[in-house]
Amino acid sequence: MSKPHEPYDQAEKGERDLTSTAGSGESFSSHDDFERIEQHEEPSLQDPDEIRSTQLSTTRASHDLRRTASNVLAKVASRLTTHSIVDPPPPPDGGLHAWTQVAMGTICAMTTWGLVNSYGAFQSYYTLNLGLPASTVSWIGSVQNFLTFFIGVFSGRALDAGFFMPALIIGATVQVLGIFLTSLSTKYWQLMLTQGIMTGLGGGIFFTPAMGLIGTYFSGKRALAMGMASAGSSVGGIIYPTLVQQLLPRLGFAWTARVLGFLNLGLLIVVMIFMRPRLPPRRSGPIVDLSAFKEPTYVFLTACCFFIIWAIYFTLYYISSYAIEVAGVSFTSALNLTIIINGVGLPARIVPSFLAARFGQLNTQVPILLVLTVVAFSWIAVRDNTGLYIFTVIYGIVSAAFQGLVPSTVASITPEMNKFGTRLGMAFGILSFAALTGPSIGGALQGAMDGSYLGAQLWSATANLKGRINIMSKQQASEFGWDAVPRNRSNVPSEAESKTAPIDINFEAIWPKTSVVKQADEYAKAHLTKETYNHSLRVYCYGHAIITQHFPTWSSSPSFFETWALTCLFHDISTTAENLQSTHLSFEFHGGFLALQNLQSFGSPQPQAESVCEAIIRHQDPGETGTISRMGQLVQLATEFDNMGWQPYLIHRDVIELVVEKFPRLKWSGCFAGVIQKEIEAKPWCHTTAIPGFKEAVEGNEVMRPYD
Repeated sequence: MSKPHEPYDQAEKGERDLTSTAGSGESFSSHDDFERIEQHEEPSLQDPDEIRSTQLSTTRASHDLRRTASNVLAKVASRLTTHSIVDPPPPPDGGLHAWTQVAMGTICAMTTWGLVNSYGAFQSYYTLNLGLPASTVSWIGSVQNFLTFFIGVFSGRALDAGFFMPALIIGATVQVLGIFLTSLSTKYWQLMLTQGIMTGLGGGIFFTPAMGLIGTYFSGKRALAMGMASAGSSVGGIIYPTLVQQLLPRLGFAWTARVLGFLNLGLLIVVMIFMRPRLPPRRSGPIVDLSAFKEPTYVFLTACCFFIIWAIYFTLYYISSYAIEVAGVSFTSALNLTIIINGVGLPARIVPSFLAARFGQLNTQVPILLVLTVVAFSWIAVRDNTGLYIFTVIYGIVSAAFQGLVPSTVASITPEMNKFGTRLGMAFGILSFAALTGPSIGGALQGAMDGSYLGAQLWSATANLKGRINIMSKQQASEFGWDAVPRNRSNVPSEAESKTAPIDINFEAIWPKTSVVKQADEYAKAHLTKETYNHSLRVYCYGHAIITQHFPTWSSSPSFFETWALTCLFHDISTTAENLQSTHLSFEFHGGFLALQNLQSFGSPQPQAESVCEAIIRHQDPGETGTISRMGQLVQLATEFDNMGWQPYLIHRDVIELVVEKFPRLKWSGCFAGVIQKEIEAKPWCHTTAIPGFKEAVEGNEVMRPYD
């Protein structure tokens, strides 16, 4: 069958009438329209009747849609500040400048968390020389840890607002000054003020903006880049305890602290020279993005991290003391454990980043936390030097692997990257309370049991277990497509960003063969027309191609593709003549309810059935504000592509030919346009009427016209 490419070529060049917008079902055309918009004088937006009139006029013929959409887009542009009228270029995702930022981020992590993670060396020294209980001494490290996390709530917003350099300079100055003043401290309260408060405060001011900045330079390689940057904490965890171990006997405490101060001073000056933000400032918006706490994925993730951090820092701070008190090793040998537990974390922070880029952050975290929990419980049985070294190596690897993935995991669930600094800071703020209380709770439990570590070890291991349960709940939400993405599709790559290439769509290989899909497929075959059934399977194939090439981390598990198949089979179930006449509901709503009812009877888990229902109800609900589920956005993209030919750059023409050959269109454009007309005539209140020019857009599908 001949399938000429000319219409598709024209669409790729932006020379067709209809391309998808991110909002309200409206359309815009070529890049020339964008150029005209940039030169357009700001129109008045004060008359709401005029706006409604403009929206209604889009129901005219296809050639009128272009002019109307350009006007609408111009009005949207006039709402934006001068900083955001022209979108910034896509992340380079590599290159010398981007990787330089990663190197600078590594230094930032080294000079903050490397110092924090090394507190175990100071913990043992202070306990022996100040004559204070371990639980009291641990408060110094806990406060330092707390402030490094907590200040991120405010400093993360500094990146978004355009104040990265002031935050870096102020934070570095406070931190370095705190280290130098630590060298003069001889009393507990002095150490708390200098090492605990000043170094923690300074590190917190610049660390979170630095990590957020790295995330803006990468897209596909973001997990790898942030994992490499976070590896700096392990580098510091080797360097600082080693310096303390070697210099204390030779130089004494004061000059040992000064050496650390000079080291940080030199490194942070290098960071000030080379580290630069990429995105323009986002000067509006609150310091805390409360909408994040309405997203289950964000809540589950932060809860998981809270419990894990609770346990990790107790172990990091007390491993040396445990070695001295229980295993009877020397002070120098105990410091070796602190060096090892940080040293093995260096590769452990990088390797999982490669796995996360391939399998997704959550799928990588779940097995890591399983091992972490098992190892935490095994600490109870460790009594000798050999067991200590084995425990330290394994615990150091898995705990570092978890921590290294935290920033990129937060990035993966952030709908808009210009809010990443804010959301990462919020997460760190929550974790700060775990870092503050974890070591002290463990120390208090040890003191209450007359020096026995058993109660503290059980508490630490149980916290790890609770954290793993929370992240598995988050993973379940993700695997059924419940992650929130922006409704305006700012997360969807533009034509310049897209990496579309021919791929082999082998339907038999990619179609799920589970029991629930088989039952749903039989139901769809029995109720849908041949034209609609073929359309449903084409949508599945196009969605699979979009995920594979543009959103590889979305396919978090086979359950995601199973849910996607169910969504495709049921999304048009209510467009049949029987169903159109059986209810007053719009076909999307009735179809969603039918899907929910049938899938539950087929044995589908409730979160999965509800995800399908939600996606179907909202699959014709584009817009500029709010969020939508990943499953909902995917069905929007794939159905718009098959129905209207919108955003053709997302799918290669060779894929179209493979899919259409397998599932012919059978004059689908005319068929579906007829369904739209029937619903509007029968239900003038239906949701379809909210999509201006919908029928005309389907009939004017130039991309698919050669295949109809």
